[in-house]
Order: sequence, then structure tokens, then C-alpha cells
Amino acid sequence: MGKNIKKIARTETKKINKSVRIEPAAVEPFLLRTWRPYLLIAGLGAVIYLKAVFFGLAYLDDNNLILDNFYFIKNIGSIIAAFGQDIFRLFNGGEIYYRPLLTVSLILDAQISGINPLFYHITNVILHLLASCLVFVLVKELKYKKELALIFSLIFVAHPILSQAVAWIPGRNDSLMTVLVLASFIFFLKLEGKYRDLNAILSLLFFFLAMLTKETSLILVPICLLFALLMKRPKLKAGYWVLMAAGWGAAACSWFLLRSAALKHPAELKTIYIIQSLFNNLPAVLIYVGKIFLPFNLSVLPILRDTNFIYGGVSLIILLIWILFSKGKDMKMVWFGTGWFLLFLLPSFIRPNPDLPADFIEHRAYLPLIGMLIILIETFKNTDLKKRGAVLASIAILVFLSAVTFIHLDVFRDRISFWKNAAANSPHYPLAHRNLGAMYYLNGELEKAVPEYKKALELNPAEPMAHNNLGLIYMRQNHRAEAEKEFIAEIAINPTYDTVYFNLGLLYYSERRAGDAEKAWKKTVELNPEYIEAYKYLAVLYLYENRIPEAISNVEQMKRRGVEVPAELLKALKLY
Repeated sequence: MGKNIKKIARTETKKINKSVRIEPAAVEPFLLRTWRPYLLIAGLGAVIYLKAVFFGLAYLDDNNLILDNFYFIKNIGSIIAAFGQDIFRLFNGGEIYYRPLLTVSLILDAQISGINPLFYHITNVILHLLASCLVFVLVKELKYKKELALIFSLIFVAHPILSQAVAWIPGRNDSLMTVLVLASFIFFLKLEGKYRDLNAILSLLFFFLAMLTKETSLILVPICLLFALLMKRPKLKAGYWVLMAAGWGAAACSWFLLRSAALKHPAELKTIYIIQSLFNNLPAVLIYVGKIFLPFNLSVLPILRDTNFIYGGVSLIILLIWILFSKGKDMKMVWFGTGWFLLFLLPSFIRPNPDLPADFIEHRAYLPLIGMLIILIETFKNTDLKKRGAVLASIAILVFLSAVTFIHLDVFRDRISFWKNAAANSPHYPLAHRNLGAMYYLNGELEKAVPEYKKALELNPAEPMAHNNLGLIYMRQNHRAEAEKEFIAEIAINPTYDTVYFNLGLLYYSERRAGDAEKAWKKTVELNPEYIEAYKYLAVLYLYENRIPEAISNVEQMKRRGVEVPAELLKALKLY
């Protein structure tokens, strides 16, 4: 009897073992293990952007920040001073950009690279790779699969709309801000886990640093609140939310006080201007949507008038249809991604003067793009990414984006390529023609420069610097009367422009009108106390007029600013 029972038991066990299929433990794909995703993201970005590290300057702000201010950024001790002034170090009013961490990054680059653009470009690439890796971390923290996190991080690193933030040195302001904003938001998401106090401190610290990089970072607070409201995360007690609110408030107030102390003559930004410029520039949302999904009409300096809105319209319609019919999506997450995209994008539409043409440079999409990626990730989250079709589609998209970016990068190779693209794609933008003329002037191609300046003045008779630049050409051609006429015309429309007074002084000095030259150069340093060349020429003028104390005074002004005084001048004044 006992043997029969044992036999029956063995028979039944075999049946059960056959019917029950025991699955082996899931094995994580090779590319998703430990550090490999980060290596893949950084590797793709490095391959795409390798040639960009050898590019020159575009002469859109980078010449001001690096060349004109090199006497300042070359000194490591200027780091502290950077927190007490406008990014462009303006001295005649109109200060608006308080971004000291951007200046600090340039100071650090200057210690290695001097005025050579090489290391500045290397830093830009490194920041982009770091931001792309943080996108991977963010997507994981939002509880999506690693496969999705990797694919969309690779899309981020390769996307053409971000190429201007990488290849154009001042574009790092957006990649640096994105690194800090993502770090802050990631630590915010970690508040519901271990080390809550430490994560709160780090989140607030990175938020404050982000604000010192770009004022748009203030939007992170409503972004955090929007996420908490929609997703009920992180789960915190009321008292902890009070502490976070106090921390955000303290960081914002500290930033405001530092900014107020640094900007002595801030540009006036009226509420009506904010509303008007937002309303006028709202169609630009379509520009960015179009370039995210159909990046075929890239431009270094796009404006509304010269933009094709078909790409944006088609892209928006397809996106809305895709969201509507995608299955298993959480609409709360879709709304969060939409809020991220719009809230970080719209502040860039604000202009101090809404009547002037506004440009919509592509690097401003850097942080907003993450919101669009969140929307796509949510609608693709149920896709089986291991299927052959999904794998091939992902590879095809990455190859396409990488190729477009790689080709488009050549626009940033040098200043002529940059401004030719600007003038070709924005033919109704006076700034594009004015600066293309300036690049021709710097290259000695005066016959090409004059038509560009005249085109700029045809589009906008009050275009700043155009008359000044024409005056320089006429002065080089020895047409002194025409040159003086252009300089006077510039002063009439741009009376606080220091350089036009300096150039007028050069004209007067060449005509032996020393008194007029002195007045012009004194006006130059009155408007800009950091205008080194004006001090030098004043010193030379006083030397030849035997006004030695005044010559020495101007040499001291140069020394005080850390500028090397010409040896001949020191010798003549017996200051060795």
C-alpha cells in the first residue's frame, strides 16, 4: 500500500513538472548594465561633435565674452568679481543678463586655452555629454524602462536642434543650466527615498546654481509643483513641503539680491512688454516643434518673418494624433511633459523691446526638448523595444539625426560660415546682414562688406553699429568726410555706443585734431571705464603734447585693469 502511494506521488509530480514552465531569471541586456549606457551616450556624442572642438569663433557674443573681455577672464581671481556684474560687463546701462557661472566657466577655460577657442569648445562638448547622461538618469527616476531611457538619451545627444548649444561657445549657457536643473529635479524625485535631508539640500543647491547660470531656471519651482500635483510624487508630509518651499524662496531671494547688487543700471522690462512680446512671439512655438520632429530648416538666427511654419504645423498635427490614439498612456504624464516644454520655452520669447525683430535661436530648445521627450516616452512605453522592427527603427532614427547634426555643424566652423547662414536663412533680419558685413570687413573684403551694411540700414534705418562700420570702411579708404558723417549718424541713433566715439577719435587724431580726439576718447571711457584702447591712445596723445601727468594717469588705468602696457610707452614716460 505504501509503495503504491509513493508511486502515485512520483507520477503526479512528473505531471506537475511538465505542466509548470519555470522561467529563468531575467537577464539585463549587455548594453544596459552598469556604466555601459553612459559610455554609449558619451561615445555617440563624442563621435558627432569631435570636429566641433577645432572650430573658431562665430562672432556672436563669443568675441565679446572671450576676446573683448580677455583681460578680465584671464585672471583666476576674477571669479569672485564675476558675481558682481552683468555677463557682458556693460557700463552704460541696459544690463539685463546676470549669469555669473557662465563667466566663471569661461575664466576656467581661459586658464588653459587663452584666446584659442579649442578648450572652450571642448568644455561645450563635455557639458552636452553630461547633460545627455543626466537625461538617462532622469528617465529612469521617472520609473521608465532602461531601454526607453537609453534610446531617448541617445536621441537627445544626437538631435540637430541642440547643435548650436554645443558648437557655439555661448550656447553652453543652456547646456550648463540643463545639467544643474536636471540634477536639482533628480534629487527632488529622490526625496521619497533614503537620505531625504541630503537629497533636499542637494536639490536646493543645484537649483540655486542653476539660477546663477540663467534666470529661466526659476521655472523649476512650478515644474516641481506641477509634477507633485499630477503624479502625487514625491510623497512627503506637509511640514517637509513647507521646508522645501522655504528653501526655494531663500534661494530665489538670494539670487535676486545678488542680481540687484550686480546690475547697477538694469534694462527696464515693463509688464506690458512681457505680455506683448509673449503674444507676438507665440507662433515661434511652431518653429521649435517643427525642428524637433522635422529638422530640415535649421538656421543659426531664425526670425518669424523668414520661417516656414509648414514643418511645425505638420509635426504638431501628427503629435496630437499620435497622443490621441496611443494606448496605455498616462495623460497626467503627457500634461507634465507639455508643461515642461512650454514653461521652459516661453520665457525666451520675452524681449525688452517688443517692437524690434526677435530671433529664436535653436539652443533655447535645449532644456524644453526634455519635456517633448517625456511626452514621447510616455506614448512609447508599452512598445516592445526588443523586437527587430523597433530596434531597426531606433537605429535608423539615430543615424538620421546624427547625420543631420554632423552636416549642420559646418555652419559653425568659422565666422563667415556662421553669418552667411544667418543672412541666407533670415534675409529680412538687419542684424544678420550687419554682422555678415562685419565679418567681410575683418577679412579685408571691403567690397563685400558695404552692400551688407547698406542692406541692414535699408531694413532698419536705426540699425545699431551699421553706420559705425561703414565709417570704418570709409576711413580705411581715406574718405574722411564720409567717415565722419557715418560716425555722427551712429551717435545720433546710438548715443551710448562707446566704440563709435573711439573710432571718431581715431579719425580726428589722423586729421591732427587732437582736441576733438581727446574729447571723443574721454567720452569713450566715460561710457565704458574698461575700454583699454581708449586709455592707451589718450596716454599717447598726452605724451606727444607733453602732458606727462595725464599720460601717466591713463597708463595707470591700464595697469589697474591688468593690461600689459606697450614697452615703448613705458620707456617714453620713464616708468620702467
